[in-house]
Amino acid sequence: MAKAENVGAIFFTLAVLGLILGGGYMLYQKNKPEDPAQKVQDLYTQGRRALNATQYQASVNTLTEAIELDPDRHDAYRVRGEALAWLGDHYGAIHDFTVAINGGLADADTYFRRGQASQAVDQLEDAKSDFKIVLELEPDHRRSHQELGELCLELGQFELAGEYLREAVARVPSAASAWRTLGWSSWGIQRYDDAIESFSKAIEEDEFNLNGHLGRGVTRVFMGRFEESLTDLKHATSSSQQRTDYAHFFLYLTRLRLGLDDAASQTLRAHKSSRRPDSGADWPGSVTEFLLGEMTEEQLLERINETGSMPDPLIAVEGYYYIAMMRMFAGDEAGAIEAFRRSLDTKVYHYYEYHASQAELNRLGASANDVLPRHGSEDEEQ
Repeated sequence: MAKAENVGAIFFTLAVLGLILGGGYMLYQKNKPEDPAQKVQDLYTQGRRALNATQYQASVNTLTEAIELDPDRHDAYRVRGEALAWLGDHYGAIHDFTVAINGGLADADTYFRRGQASQAVDQLEDAKSDFKIVLELEPDHRRSHQELGELCLELGQFELAGEYLREAVARVPSAASAWRTLGWSSWGIQRYDDAIESFSKAIEEDEFNLNGHLGRGVTRVFMGRFEESLTDLKHATSSSQQRTDYAHFFLYLTRLRLGLDDAASQTLRAHKSSRRPDSGADWPGSVTEFLLGEMTEEQLLERINETGSMPDPLIAVEGYYYIAMMRMFAGDEAGAIEAFRRSLDTKVYHYYEYHASQAELNRLGASANDVLPRHGSEDEEQ
């Protein structure tokens, strides 16, 4: 009996010692100094996870805390730059990507993302430089070929745009968006047969995207093949997933040109009654009203000029084209030519209406007042 009591006492003593030691260890863990490097790493990991979960502001906040603790964590700058870009803070993203690159993260992906951010704020030459660096690091980087093509298109360097875009589709023949942009670049040098071929390839790869059909239909309008264009233009108006305002505008104008006035008005009025207005000023809504005769030319001109002393070129390139077309249908050829030239004066080379204005001036036998850029090499453009 005494032996059993001694054994019990021993176990009790061991248990008490265990509790004391365990409590002491836990107290030590709780109060021991935190490893700063580990805290930064934990914050970085949390920031990456937030980015992957599309929690962009949370990612920025967490990574900012990591950077404040360790300003030399260039990988944190890079990830924060990506989150900032998703939030629309492209200048902040450019800053963070630049810090990351200067800190040694000069890889193709970081240059590519900085190029995209620069392009978003119209720093086109900076973007172009970054995309070129990407191609030096990774010659088969299809998206950089495509981005360079789109940049050159915006800069009016149509032949150079075509070169980059042909490289893009050679690497990924299924890239419908690259085929589509290649078609747009062919407009600039008035190679309409090449444009038709490119838009047809875009349709083969993505038959439900309206831009391929719209591009091919508009190209046929440029070529004077109006009846052929109707099939593509009607297809482009049928999308339930994308905005179809401009497809409806070109379909309306083409039907008017063919004398199908009733069908033109009926379809555009039906579109007007079902369309969702754009947020803000709803410029396409104004164009719709103007084409239907519910807004005067003077009122549309007020809309073009309401942004201040200098009209927004993205509005003006469209507005003057639609004014020109309605003047032309009204028999005012001189007024139409003047408005087409105003559309070209905007030099918004990547808009349908810019190239449509050029095609109409060609059809009328009028010059464009030398507003078109040269189509030579990149060196000539600079």
